[in-house]
Amino acid sequence: MRHPHILALIDFGTHEGAPYIVKEYAPGGSLRDRLRQLHGHPLPLKQTLSLVRQIGDGLQFAHEHNVVHCDLKPENILFNADDEALIADFDIARVLKSVKTQGINIGGTPSYMAPEQFQGKVRCESDQYALACMTYEMVTGKRPFEGEDLATLQQKHLHEAPVPPSQLCKGLPQHIEQAILRGMEKKYTARFKDVATFVHAIDSQQHSEASFPDWPAPATAPQHGKRLILHAPEPLKKRPRTTASSTRPPSP
Repeated sequence: MRHPHILALIDFGTHEGAPYIVKEYAPGGSLRDRLRQLHGHPLPLKQTLSLVRQIGDGLQFAHEHNVVHCDLKPENILFNADDEALIADFDIARVLKSVKTQGINIGGTPSYMAPEQFQGKVRCESDQYALACMTYEMVTGKRPFEGEDLATLQQKHLHEAPVPPSQLCKGLPQHIEQAILRGMEKKYTARFKDVATFVHAIDSQQHSEASFPDWPAPATAPQHGKRLILHAPEPLKKRPRTTASSTRPPSP
């Protein structure tokens, strides 16, 4: 697959009996590297939305070609020299006979696995769930579910609701929280119909950016109230003169 936001496969083969694979060089590190540098704080909202658009665009392209990533996580989002996101490691991706359903055992990373993946099934909506989990982490600085072992994470992904993102980061726009939580629904049928629809729902360009241009604001940034915009009054129109019969008599 060739797409601006999918890490390109350049060559593969064997050399002296050893297999090799050559992929596009991504000098900008990974999304995990950037999240670690924030020490549990969220990414700036505009940066998060830009990443969601780019990752979502690459995923939608893959899904339209009946390919599911199956292991989407911050470690697998790399950055090229132009600082654009690249989806990497389609190594365990599966080509689906149908984009709707497929009952095969599939792996993944437990912190970002959809409930159906723990049950040995994968579908396009599984990648949407993982992208929603990543978006949750980008806007809060925390993963939606934490656990010391696979069994704990499985229990949480299958049965527990995540803490609403707005409780972890005040000021998060409501439409973004709603899109994230819908993308993380336990039943795949309750999620968005595809990744493109998820991105459309979460993208601030579809809403008024004026209400949250710099969220989350730096701690040192001064806080201002709402602007009061005054408009010049329109010129007064001349009123017709009133006749004596239409005027009220002067008050005594």
